[in-house]
Order: sequence, then structure tokens, then C-alpha cells
Amino acid sequence: MWMNVGPCHAQSKPIRRGQRLAFTDSIARQCRKAGDYAQAEATYKEALEDSIFKTPDRIKLAIDLAEIYLLRGMYTEAQMVLDQHQPIKEQTTQWQHWLMRKAQACSYQRKYDEATLYLDELEATGYTPINEVYDCRAFMLMQQGMENHNQHILQTAKNYFSKILKGLEGKDRYIVLSNMALTEAMTGKSTEALAHINECLNWQKSHLGENHPDYIVTLRKKAEILMLTGDKHQAKAVFHDYVEKERYAAITQFPAFTEQQRLNYWANKKTLISEAFTLEGLAPDFLYDVALLRHQVALLGEADREHMKERLQTTAAMVQKELRQNEVAVEFVKYERDDTLRYAALVMPKRGNVSFISLWSEPAINNLPVGGKQLIDALCSKSVDDKNAVYNSQLLSQMVWQPLATHIPKGSKVYFSPDGLLHLLAIEYLPDVEQLGYELHRVSSTGRLTERKTSKKSNGRFLLVGGLDYDDMPTADPTAMKDSAHKQEALHYYTNTRNHYAYFRYLQGSRQEVDTIRHFVSPVDVHYEQTEEDLKYSLSHYSTLHLSTHGYSLYVDVEPIPLALRDSITEDRSLLASGLALSGANIAYMHPDRDDALLSAREICDLDLRGLDLVVASCCQSAQGHVSDEGPAGIVRGLKKAGAKSVIATLWPVDDAATTLFMTWFYEAWRGGKGSSKWEAMRQARQRLRAVSVTSHKTHHFNPAKLRSERKAKETTTHPYDAPYFWAPFILIDDI
Repeated sequence: MWMNVGPCHAQSKPIRRGQRLAFTDSIARQCRKAGDYAQAEATYKEALEDSIFKTPDRIKLAIDLAEIYLLRGMYTEAQMVLDQHQPIKEQTTQWQHWLMRKAQACSYQRKYDEATLYLDELEATGYTPINEVYDCRAFMLMQQGMENHNQHILQTAKNYFSKILKGLEGKDRYIVLSNMALTEAMTGKSTEALAHINECLNWQKSHLGENHPDYIVTLRKKAEILMLTGDKHQAKAVFHDYVEKERYAAITQFPAFTEQQRLNYWANKKTLISEAFTLEGLAPDFLYDVALLRHQVALLGEADREHMKERLQTTAAMVQKELRQNEVAVEFVKYERDDTLRYAALVMPKRGNVSFISLWSEPAINNLPVGGKQLIDALCSKSVDDKNAVYNSQLLSQMVWQPLATHIPKGSKVYFSPDGLLHLLAIEYLPDVEQLGYELHRVSSTGRLTERKTSKKSNGRFLLVGGLDYDDMPTADPTAMKDSAHKQEALHYYTNTRNHYAYFRYLQGSRQEVDTIRHFVSPVDVHYEQTEEDLKYSLSHYSTLHLSTHGYSLYVDVEPIPLALRDSITEDRSLLASGLALSGANIAYMHPDRDDALLSAREICDLDLRGLDLVVASCCQSAQGHVSDEGPAGIVRGLKKAGAKSVIATLWPVDDAATTLFMTWFYEAWRGGKGSSKWEAMRQARQRLRAVSVTSHKTHHFNPAKLRSERKAKETTTHPYDAPYFWAPFILIDDI
């Protein structure tokens, strides 16, 4: 990167160290200005590795890199790079900037005492502008006050905001004033809070316009203030205005965004939009619209470019119009109220109004006792006994379905979109479902029901991949190699997270699965070796993909974003934590000129999979990932963003023999001439798997009276795959 550009002359002067530092800084700042934080990070990191720079230069680069990390929401990384490049105190300016970044990194990580020490030391140096110190103190104190409901801390935050305001003008003044209004509302000063927030809105509307991001954020803050003052009806109107402006912003911005910009946008917005759910039963129809917008924004990808506007405009009324007789649509939602995360269900029948059904707090469902463990631990466990306990739990089943039973008639066909913990739980297989007679269809969003009339006809081509050798890197097609970006990002993320290179053992059952299935599908291309380059290049030519290989998910948990950090700029890197292993995955680090043989969920987002009618990810944990509002940040989300219509995925590591039988019977029902729908084929496969019987014959038994063994025929029949562990991990998403 640092080679001189231009004709080669024997007497040309090399670029000096100061010039190179200025050049690096200029490039990185241009990237930052354009919002390309990833490229700015790469520029600073590459410069840090250049031997031309001396210690003071490296410290400056590290401080600037830390600032980029803070903007990306990478707070741990910011603290690490600062700790590795600490200036000496005599270098006052660098020391001050270093202290400022350390304080910010600590405050975002809620290390308040440590952040305060850095700010105290910084203030003692006479650092200017002092408003930067006050702003960090105010933000940190507001976080603490919100978390602990500490009036004294909130009042202190307000005092710092007041100090900052004295030296501010223009748009920055009204950002600070809106935060001060929030602290006033939280300390019971509702009159002052409303006066200040209205002052902000009036100035921003006049000088920036109603569609400016600052105005939209302030609008949401006004809704929060109204909720704090108890005026829910006025808050409803403001929330409605706020959500519609966020919808308009997404409609106008998404077509021009890159995929990573869309991910980052939603990482920042999802917690904010969810605050509307605090209205609860006051506005069910509006909240259904909010639930739809959340899912549509989260799932929109490059494949949806032509339809982004119409999908972002999907409303509850449009979904209800598409419902057929005896069909019900359900959107589960998770939101924060009174410092507690809660679950609710929005139930919409074919005719009638939407119902808002309050369900349970997150601690109540997470900590539900199941087989001697808490539910959240059992769901994240790999134990056979834990899985069986979950899906045999009558208490859990009643907790999920009993509150909805009065709103959903028996025998209904229910399309439901999960949220939070429910993404890790196949509620469609809980005991009460059979008794209620529900036909449950899991969907990524009930808004997808508006698309069932526009489904494209399948070309019938089938790609079957399995039996891969992870210790051999096959040669890729030259065209695929040419089009590949040779990405190693998934490998780097995997290695840094696990502190070792990837290792995947050969799956004998995978080869058997492929060899069995190939007899039930035609026409079919069977690949026993599959490079990442070839797979990404060829997927658009098929209508069905069955991929039997290792899946991985480095994080399987549910972690909320602290409400106090909801306005922080973050970057969504979660999709790098899940993926699929392909041929050569164990030795990819030895081939830096090739893709890394780990097809991450983030890379899947960039593919065009609109022609895929079904993707079967017959892999361990392919339905899992780091769970947030929109679901697991994993393979399924990547596939849906890339345009795949339906997905079959797994919730935990599956049994080889059971998987082979299940998939064989699924394809026999769906593609073997029986004409079953995917949902019906899944049901039949489950039933047949559970019904498998094994008969054993015992011909001897011990006679204690004679102290000897005697011949006595005894026949025993068992059902080895009847336990939920074997049939419940397979879930079908978006068979509409």
C-alpha cells in the first residue's frame, strides 16, 4: 500500500515519515466522513504495522483507531488498542487524548468508576475543550441514573448538561438539550422536560426539517418523556409519527445502502423502535405495524432491492387481507418496560381486531425449571436429557400456549413469527399443540404472507452436497475463482474467538445421508467435494439446496442491548459468528489466496438466492446464533436476507442416523411423487421417525432356583427415535 505511485525515476524522493502519517490520517478521515468505518479501521491498522513509524506516531494512530472502534461499537477492542499504546504523561496532548478515549471506552462498557478516574485525571490536566469531558460525564451519569433509578445521579447528569449548553449553539445544542429533557423527565420535572423537548423539535423542524435524523431521534425522546409523565395517549400519537418517519427514512435510504450499512442501521434502530411496545394494549393495530416493520427491516437484503419500498410499507391491514378462512397471524415481541424485558403476542384473526396479549417477563421464561435446569440453560445445552425435558414439559407448553388459546380457535392454521428466546425453542412441537389442533407455521415475518401470490416457479434443479473432506482443498472453477473476493474474514473471526484454527472431523453420516437422498430427487447434482468459491458462484442456478456438513455458531445466547446505550452508534458483526464448513476448512489458513472454506452468515447475505425455493441446512445448530430482537444472527437470517424462500434448519447437534431417516422421508413425501407441501412432508417425516421400531429377541434367562440359564423366548420392541431429541431439532421456516 505504501509504494510510490507513478513513473519510476532513479532520483525520486521517498515519502517522508511525517508525510506518510498525514497521508494515512487523510485517507482514514475521508473514509470516516463517508461512513466507511471498516476501511478507516483497516487503514489505521495497516499503518500500525509499518516499521517506518516511531512510538509517538504509533500512539497517535492507536488513539485514532480507538476512536473508530468506539464509533463501530467495538468497545473492548478500543480499550485493548489503547492499553497496548500508552503514551508517557509528559506528552501532554497525546496523554489527554488517550485519557479521553479510555474514559469513553469504559463508560460504554459501564465501567463507571474506572471511567470517572480517567475523567478526573483528564480534567486536572486543563484539557480543552472541557465540554467533551462534561459530555462524557453527563452521558455516563445518565446511563447510571437510568439503570439504577438514582435521582441524585440523574440530577448530577442534568447539571453537566446545563454546563455544556452554555458553550453550544446550533444543532449540537439541541442534541444536548434533548438529553437534558430526558433527565428532567426521569427526575419528575415534566413541565421543564416537555418545554425543552418542544424547543428542540421546533428548532430542528425549522432549521433541519422533519426528516432529519436529529429531529426523528428527538421525536422518539418526546414519546419517552410522555410515557414517563403518564400521558400514554399523547405518547401514542408521537410514537406513531416517529415510527412512520423511521419507515420513510428506511424506504429512502435502504436502496442506496450496502449490505453492511443495512446491518449497522438496524443494529442501531431495533432497540429504539421497540420502545413503542410499551404502549401495550393501548394500540394493538399500530404495534402490529411496528412488529412488521422491525422484521422487514431486519430481513431486507440485496436480493430485495427491487421490492424494498413495498416490503417496508407492509401493514397489519395488508397481512389481514391475505389471511384465508381459519387462518391466524401471530407476531411475538420482546421489549423493555420498567427495566424488565417482557414478551407479548399480537394476535390477528381473519376478521376482527388485533389483540395484544401480555405474556411473561424474560426472567420468568428464562428461569423456568425444566428437568432440573433453567430453560435458557437447557436450550443452550447439548445434553440429550435436557432437550427431551424441554419438549416434554407440560408447564412450558401451558406457559406459551394457554394465554393465546382464548384468542386462537381450536384447529386454526397459525402463522407465527417468534422473538427472543422463542427463536431457540420449537414451540410448534410443545405438548399442547396437538391437543389444541393447531397447524403451526413458523415464518420470519407474517408480512411474508403478502408475497405468497408472487412466488416464482421452481426450475426443479437440485444441488446435494455432503460427505466433504475438510482436510483437502480442491481446485475451484477458474471463473468462480475470478469472481471471488478471496475472503478470509470468517476464518479470522473464528480463530480470534476460539483462539485456534478451525477443526472439523469427517462426517460419515453425511455421506450416507447424501447417498440415500439422491435416489428420491431428480434431476440432481451431487457434490462430495465443494469449494466455497464454486458454491457461491453456482447457487443461483438451483431451486433446491441440501447441504449436509458442519455448521457452527460461536455464540448461542440471548443478550439484550442496554437501553441506556440505545443511541450509541454500533456495527453489526454478529453474522460473522455463524456459518457452514466446506471442503478444506481445516487447512484454509494455509491457502491465503483462496476463500477460507467457511461460508459465514454474513457472506451468505451478499449472495443472490432468489431462485432457491428451499434450502435444507442439514447441519448442527444451523438455526442458532446470537439472538437479538430480529432473531438468531445466524445462517437462517443470512439465507433469508439473500432471498431464499423456505429454509429447514436445526436447533442443536443432530443424530446422524435419525437425520438420514428424517431427510429421506421428507424428500420421499415432498419430491417423491406424493405431492405433499413442505410442511406436510415435515410432519410425515417426524411421524415416521417416531414410529421406527426395533424388535429384539432374548432366548435365555437365568433361573435362580436352578442356578442356571434356561432357554425362554422373549420379544422386546423399542422406538429408538421417539424422544424429542431426535425429531424436534428440525424446523421449517417460511413455507407460505
